[in-house]
Amino acid sequence: MKNGFEERVKNEVIAGAVVYKNVFLDYDYLICSKGLSKPYHIISANPDNYLHLTGLKTKTLTAEQFFYRCIDGKLLVTDFYIKDKGSVRRKIKYISNVGNIFAYGIKIQENFEKNKVKCSFDTSDFKMTLGFI
Repeated sequence: MKNGFEERVKNEVIAGAVVYKNVFLDYDYLICSKGLSKPYHIISANPDNYLHLTGLKTKTLTAEQFFYRCIDGKLLVTDFYIKDKGSVRRKIKYISNVGNIFAYGIKIQENFEKNKVKCSFDTSDFKMTLGFI
């Protein structure tokens, strides 16, 4: 049997997947700013982007299968493992609030890089940052 933290993570990523679908899969967004290198960016998401947002790892599921198990509420704690507990803890803290990324003033940046992550465009509400390729 897995521990309570893993069970909490499972429940949070299931709840977060619904928000992710409703906010990012069901819509594309047009971001306009005079400060960008081009007049606008269109951002969209795919089901296979979600696994990365959780910080979890899986040996048996593709990223898309992971997402749909979350959406269907059928994700099991045995479907994933936690390599970096601190990273997962930080990510699940915001995963169910990902839909609020555009609700308040946001910061946008082109050619964002942090550690090994390189994005052509990112947006932040100063609590969490989402990068887009």
